[in-house]
Amino acid sequence: MATYESRRYNTPVTDVTKIADGSVNNTEFETLDGVTSDIQTQLNARLPLAGGTMTGSVTSNDNVRARFGSSNDLQIYHDGSNSIINNSVGALIVNADTLQLKNSANNATLATFTQGGSSDLRFNGLSKLETTTTGVTVGGTMAAGALQGDGTNITDLNASNLSQGTVPAARLPGGLGKVLQMQVFTNQTQFSTTSNIPADGSTPTISEGIQVASRTFTPTASNSQLIHVINVFAGGNSGGAIKSFNIFRGNTNIGAFADITGDSGHFHCLMGQTLESSAATTSSITYTLRFGTNNNTVYWNRSSGTNGVTASNPSNSSLRWIIYEIGA
Repeated sequence: MATYESRRYNTPVTDVTKIADGSVNNTEFETLDGVTSDIQTQLNARLPLAGGTMTGSVTSNDNVRARFGSSNDLQIYHDGSNSIINNSVGALIVNADTLQLKNSANNATLATFTQGGSSDLRFNGLSKLETTTTGVTVGGTMAAGALQGDGTNITDLNASNLSQGTVPAARLPGGLGKVLQMQVFTNQTQFSTTSNIPADGSTPTISEGIQVASRTFTPTASNSQLIHVINVFAGGNSGGAIKSFNIFRGNTNIGAFADITGDSGHFHCLMGQTLESSAATTSSITYTLRFGTNNNTVYWNRSSGTNGVTASNPSNSSLRWIIYEIGA
């Protein structure tokens, strides 16, 4: 390239001092101020508006936003304290067959989501909540303000861990519920008898044996269940003496108990328990307790002593009869 005036533009310049320092050469015409190589080479190295490949990092200062969408619907930036992804239209969709959330050091997994597999939430590296083909698995203790569901598949629930609340009567063994009332009867009256209650498998009747106790009980609800628990001391003058006692509701036998163990001169602590599945009334019920033997002489509320001698301290022997009313 020759001179500016005569070769390139063919236009005279009256005062060369108006151009830079008064002298212009080919190099100055082919470069820009501060650019030290061919200008076309410099322009070609820039990223075209139509897109291209970046070969270096891009750094943006705080609050400088990368914006996407015709209305800047998606913006990514750092505000000096937090990194922010702001999506204002539609859903923010992340596509990945396996998506992991990790800590800033990239050495601990916080959560993993797997296509066709589990979703796993962790605490300090340990899995705490994981989805499975049948539901979820909780690793540790689950605290919840409320739980809903029919509980069909809940297993291994330890009832001793229930600290409060009311369990419906239908959920307790035998359909029992809470104790509505409890009546305790004690008596130290002593008896001896040879009155017969046959040990032949038949149900004892109100005419067999002798009556040793009587009491009344009034249920609070007709659909309540009544549990009788009886504890008594009894003995016989023969090791083979059969001692039996029976509970009657009116004339109906509701519990029969017998003991054939022991030897002469020693008493046994005998216990019986029976359940009435329905009180069937809220009126007063009269119960009687009858005692008898199939053979020999038997003693109530005392030991037999040798050959039927009364025990030296019979006050230690007594009848205890407890009735529990169980209902909703």
